[in-house]
Amino acid sequence: MNSDQEIIRLSELPRLFSVSKSSIYVWIKQGLLPRPFRLGIGCSAMLRSEVHDILCFYASCPTLEEKRAFIANLPSQQAQRR
Repeated sequence: MNSDQEIIRLSELPRLFSVSKSSIYVWIKQGLLPRPFRLGIGCSAMLRSEVHDILCFYASCPTLEEKRAFIANLPSQQAQRR
């Protein structure tokens, strides 16, 4: 598997973003994180490359609207709309 296709499980995100698990779900609902994809029953994930890009972008202190626009333009989100 190449690095563009590596995944990160949703359960790992609270540690990476230094927030609670419930905050991760709120951010997803608010459009501040991409919608995860299902790996199976009770297991969801995101692309590791996109999580890295999000962390780098968020370090620049964007506004909420800039965050939502960034998330909406991620390749995984574009594919989910098709």
